[in-house]
Amino acid sequence: MLTSQLVDAPLATEPVGSFACRNCGFEFGRSKPSFCASCGQDTREHAPTAWEFFHEFITHYVALEGKLWKTLLLLFFKPGELSKEFRAGRKVRYVAPLRLYITASFLFFLVVKVAGFGNLVTVNEKIAGAGSQSTAAPVAGVLPSASGAAANATKPAAVPEPALKARVVAIDCGKSDLLCQRLQHHLESKWQGKTNAETVDALTRGVLSNLPYAMFFMLPVFAWLTALVYRRRKFYFGEHMVYAMHVHAFAFFSLLAIALLPRWLGEWVWLLSLVYFGVALQRFFGGRWWVTVLRFALLGIVYPMLLVLMTGGVILISAIV
Repeated sequence: MLTSQLVDAPLATEPVGSFACRNCGFEFGRSKPSFCASCGQDTREHAPTAWEFFHEFITHYVALEGKLWKTLLLLFFKPGELSKEFRAGRKVRYVAPLRLYITASFLFFLVVKVAGFGNLVTVNEKIAGAGSQSTAAPVAGVLPSASGAAANATKPAAVPEPALKARVVAIDCGKSDLLCQRLQHHLESKWQGKTNAETVDALTRGVLSNLPYAMFFMLPVFAWLTALVYRRRKFYFGEHMVYAMHVHAFAFFSLLAIALLPRWLGEWVWLLSLVYFGVALQRFFGGRWWVTVLRFALLGIVYPMLLVLMTGGVILISAIV
């Protein structure tokens, strides 16, 4: 009865020297701690300030806290070691894998939306040997842009505006393919009258909005692949998920560095990242190096193909919806 009175009573009527949790009624005694030992609620007796709201948002969604720096040092400079620490049960001293992944993904897509892809597209094309300098520049110049000026920079000066209509609706459908015809009609009605610049801008915004969710759902796919190539290891699927979140978080940080750094530094980051993934794979799962190289090559072929299919699906969905 005393507990109920203490919980429901206003602050001004609380008896001096006696404190109780306003959430569960747990009695603290004469000294009030910062948090309730029973339910964990804080014991603040004032409405949250704007700074407290901001701090809670940052620590919950971006994981900016003291142990973040310890986590990042281990993630960047000891490939696979952070995943081994979690597998060994040493979790409290580091940022949780899911929060670390969300932090890296949030920062990468935020910078991409604000500043564009930077050198990311051109560095990737140069490393892969795909395309020439003349073909890479328009892609890097148009896709990152959310404004008409950058997109219009690729238009031929002599071509009038009506000739620059979007070609998204260029689908060849057979006379008996009703589903394809419906899709073509839907695209024509959605993109009719839009210029190339307007189409690229709308598609870019749609892809950047949907891609973070698609990448999140690729985590269990990657974990399933590592579980398949290491099926003789007695690892739980959750341990494969921890490894997947850690290497994807590192991948997002690497892509962010490639986009922001000068091109020659970005190329070195790209190459060092490939070495990092191989070392992380061997350090976490163990085994002989030559077998690890074969498994890494298999993952390096299959998973990028799945990423390409996923990206194509995201582009298609962004064009349709």
